[in-house]
Amino acid sequence: MGNPVPAGTSINFVSEGGQVVGVGQIALTNGLASTTVGFQSASPRPANGRITVVAYALGEESFADANGNNVYDAGEDFQDLGDVFISRTFSRTFDEANDQRIPQTLSGAANCVNASSSLLVPDRSVPTAPIYAGANRCDGVWGQAFVRRATETVLSTSSASPLWLSISGASPQARLDGGCSLVTLEGDAGTPVSAYAVGAGTLRSVATAGTLSFLLSDANPVRLNPMAAGTTLSLTATTGLTVTVLAGSPVADSSSATAAAISYEFTNGTTAGTITFNVRSPSGLTSSFFVGITTSPGTSTCP
Repeated sequence: MGNPVPAGTSINFVSEGGQVVGVGQIALTNGLASTTVGFQSASPRPANGRITVVAYALGEESFADANGNNVYDAGEDFQDLGDVFISRTFSRTFDEANDQRIPQTLSGAANCVNASSSLLVPDRSVPTAPIYAGANRCDGVWGQAFVRRATETVLSTSSASPLWLSISGASPQARLDGGCSLVTLEGDAGTPVSAYAVGAGTLRSVATAGTLSFLLSDANPVRLNPMAAGTTLSLTATTGLTVTVLAGSPVADSSSATAAAISYEFTNGTTAGTITFNVRSPSGLTSSFFVGITTSPGTSTCP
């Protein structure tokens, strides 16, 4: 009914990597319940830099109160939860081959009952409330269960590896000459993302003034991850070339790589120059990238 749980209720925390405080105690502030625990980057660190943290506590399985008497009656729709588990792919349902199950005495050996009401399971694709929903891991009846929520955090590298998005609204691949460093990484929802690395080759046939857009991504070799929140971008340029950061700095707190944009303008008849991108992470490490840019025509050597 949306009421706070009692003060002193224990919330358990587990993760697939790093360090997380194991138990937090609920406290009431202005009548509302919450707890806060610490998480710290540490080994083990998954290769993709993504860590799932699961919070769980003793509670009851949700049910549809058909007759409005505030108690469960036989035959009413409910969601069987099954064991708590850590989804290494941050998905909604258990993957027997990859996920870490946390066996509990409240689970059984029956097939899990899936609620039919959208009020109980608004979106089965959302991974923040992982339901076992598999064979032989539930008790098949309504009752006590460990209710749970999950979140995904990112252990971003301090080094940056920005990727081109567009040049004045046009694809950079058609204008990038030389240094065709194509990077392919796992993106959101497991979809592969391919883009050219910033700092390789020369951008040709550009207008005398325009914008450059790119992702401020980290240097993870497996997954397209954001730079850490608070990362800043600064620019310098050779004589006759004016550059300004338009958007994306400092980097926002996000689990997805965020976009940044800069403007450039040639002055005093200049037609070529070099822009230096300096990406400074909160750790203090600065990654620098040198981008040649010219109004001179040229055929792209990139595929």
